[in-house]
Amino acid sequence: MNEQERQERLEAIRAFISQRPPAVNAFLITVGRTGEPYLRQVATFVEGWTVQTVSNATNLKVRHLRQNPLATYLWVQQRPQFGAKNVWARGSAEIVSDPAEVQAFLERRAAATGTSVPAADFPRVVIRVVPTFLRAEGFANGPRPDIFRDFAR
Repeated sequence: MNEQERQERLEAIRAFISQRPPAVNAFLITVGRTGEPYLRQVATFVEGWTVQTVSNATNLKVRHLRQNPLATYLWVQQRPQFGAKNVWARGSAEIVSDPAEVQAFLERRAAATGTSVPAADFPRVVIRVVPTFLRAEGFANGPRPDIFRDFAR
């Protein structure tokens, strides 16, 4: 694939993972203390190639990521019967716990999505992941997935 095709494919993938339910559902996979994977449905917000999820600071996923920052996001179509699209992206998570930074993120997300900023009724953190590996299916012609590793370009 040439550079123009690569950029077009990446833009299509980023548009896909930026969608919200019910069109696309997102899941976060973390690694537990004994190495077992944990999967849960989450909301994501994508800025550039930074994938972000807001969480209660005391949730299990946050504890997992503090012990082992390896995280994987999976996005799937709600109705994948024909020509299904899915994307999974792996990277190292950063946990943002500074209240001012979390609030700034919540305000940016609300402005971009047309939603309101949630009430500060529990301690929130933002989980940030920049993919180091991304696998996308359903974006190319044929059965082969697209694999991307370099998001610095």
